[in-house]
Amino acid sequence: MLRLCSATIVLALVCLAGPRAVPAGPEDLASDQAILRASGVGVEGPALLTFLRKRTLGEKDRDRIARLVKQLGSDEFEDREKASRELVEVGPVARTQLQLAVRDKDLEVSRRAARALDEIGKSSSPHVLSAVVRVLAHHKPAGATEALLDYLASADDPDVAEDVVRALATVGVKDGKADAALVKALSDKLAIKRAGAGEALSRAGGKAHRAAVRKLLADSEPVVRMRVALALLEAKDKEAIPALIELVEKAPNEDRERVEEMLARLAGEKAPAPLATADAAARRKQRLAWDAWYRDNGAALDLAKIDLGSRLLGYTVIAMRDIRGRNTGKVYEIDSTGKVRWEITDVNYPVFAQVVKRDRVLIAEQTFNRISERNLKGGIIWQKQVTTALVGAQRLPNGNTLAIGRNQLIELDKNGKEVLTINRPAYDVVTAARDRDGQFGIITTNGRFVRLDATGKELKSFPVGFLSSGWGTNVQLLPRGRVLVPNYSTNKVIEYDDTGKIVWEASVTRPSSVRRLPNGNTLVTSRINRKVIEIDKNGREVWSKMVDGYAHYADRR
Repeated sequence: MLRLCSATIVLALVCLAGPRAVPAGPEDLASDQAILRASGVGVEGPALLTFLRKRTLGEKDRDRIARLVKQLGSDEFEDREKASRELVEVGPVARTQLQLAVRDKDLEVSRRAARALDEIGKSSSPHVLSAVVRVLAHHKPAGATEALLDYLASADDPDVAEDVVRALATVGVKDGKADAALVKALSDKLAIKRAGAGEALSRAGGKAHRAAVRKLLADSEPVVRMRVALALLEAKDKEAIPALIELVEKAPNEDRERVEEMLARLAGEKAPAPLATADAAARRKQRLAWDAWYRDNGAALDLAKIDLGSRLLGYTVIAMRDIRGRNTGKVYEIDSTGKVRWEITDVNYPVFAQVVKRDRVLIAEQTFNRISERNLKGGIIWQKQVTTALVGAQRLPNGNTLAIGRNQLIELDKNGKEVLTINRPAYDVVTAARDRDGQFGIITTNGRFVRLDATGKELKSFPVGFLSSGWGTNVQLLPRGRVLVPNYSTNKVIEYDDTGKIVWEASVTRPSSVRRLPNGNTLVTSRINRKVIEIDKNGREVWSKMVDGYAHYADRR
């Protein structure tokens, strides 16, 4: 039972991960190699293979670890002590089963498992393991495919497991031909290997083994069907859609949101209304609604025109100001349960934060009018102080950064050099954003939305009401010219079309920032209420988290 739970948990978490490519650029490779050297890990292919194999769980290891975990609850003190020592000696491969044991109802087992996890060395940290996998994918040594497949069942962190799958898509397919080990894994007895192989082959873009991959759409494990269906959809394979629709009814509750998020992207405004309850009858009804949608729209559906690549990890990034001091604050990230994954505390009045790489976060600080890119420990990679009163920022698709000021919009290149400046009247800008087509959208202090072309020329405007007069708010530019606005003064989150007509709204107390999520829900911060809230299309709260300060901005990745 323990073995099945381990694989299922990792699979369920990995399915939320986004399609982050294995770094190929010299900057990313150098960064990963620096991580490995600092941890005493070799950076060449043979050393990396040895490192990974030592952390790969074999069948005998599983049985031994399960026996030792059970022994943590022995009636004999000496047996409990011996089991604790041996689990620490086993090392990183015991992490998955120890993490399960932390939730054991036996408090002695739970306490000892937590202590063993703490004592297992730093070299098992997800940060280091991901770097190992990515550098291994760069070198592509002989045996890498087998080593990665074997390790996949031992990867207890969803980010690391996702990097393993990405690496398999790189090393397991060469010149369109798949490694025999990767093809064989499609029928492996371990669900996680079948799913990983199917996903890697789908992502690699080859069609030679597409028929074999599609067979996994009928796999006995729902999570395998889901992961393979999602990967095939990203490869623009419409045959995955019926399998995904079936999972609306049959997927575990924790996975169904991910399934419906992807389907909602496909359907757009034609998507059936979300479930009000999650009982069997409601799931059946919802599945039939999606069946009807596909029957009516499937033939005309063009996957090439739909962005299906980005997936939510379920991590929420929050920029908040301390209630005990005007200028102090922090930026931190929590998982779906509210557990803090990392935090940066040495920030002053943060009004914006965005994770821009796997281990980098972009922060805008109002106090110093400073934009900085930092690692997740707070170390500054680069920074730029602007002369305008800073109200926000945005990482642009071209890798540049938009600094949003009260009277200026400034585009900075990767070195912080100004490449474009658009001047506005003094204290004119409350917030702004740049669209993918280069146009800008700003909210002015007199309560209007103004759209500018790429040079700053005004194209159109319409009233949206007054936003918060304080620092830290935003506007989101949506497809087809639509605009999402947090109207602080009316306690509303409002979506306008390109003519200024209200097409959707929801009531939220004193909203200060908004983000429309891929699943169609909306993430909102309420600064005064010190709360981050996720609401569905009906305005119903589906998730929330209290913040120990004033929540200026939140984003989900």
